Amino acid sequence: MSTEPTSAPSAIEQIEILEREIADRQDQIRQLKRRALQELHARLKETRSLVLELENAIKKYADEIQGKTPEIVKDLNKSRTSITIEQVVAAIRNGAKNYRQVADKLGVSAATVTKKIKAEGEKAGIDSIGERSSFELFLR
Repeated sequence: MSTEPTSAPSAIEQIEILEREIADRQDQIRQLKRRALQELHARLKETRSLVLELENAIKKYADEIQGKTPEIVKDLNKSRTSITIEQVVAAIRNGAKNYRQVADKLGVSAATVTKKIKAEGEKAGIDSIGERSSFELFLR
């Protein structure tokens, strides 16, 4: 029986082993970074393609809208038109009985009329009665 002790790696050998492991890990890190960068480039390319498609669609729809009648363009701008409470009162005096009729007389959206009446209607003496189909606006 041989009683030769198995020798443990020396400190220098241990350092060499650790240095090889470090080099391997650094290679793995470089490969992972390269893969991540390639994936980001692919995503960027896809995104650029999508943006180009959207820009073309917007241009197409803008060209279609420009070819429409001025009335359609006027309808698109309706919601941006501001009105005064005096205009609303005048429309009610002239026979408008609900938000839609006031909006039609003033050339704006019913939402614009609703907002104006809710904001300033009480001060101007505008009241309403009924609900839904029987709803009517009137002046006090």
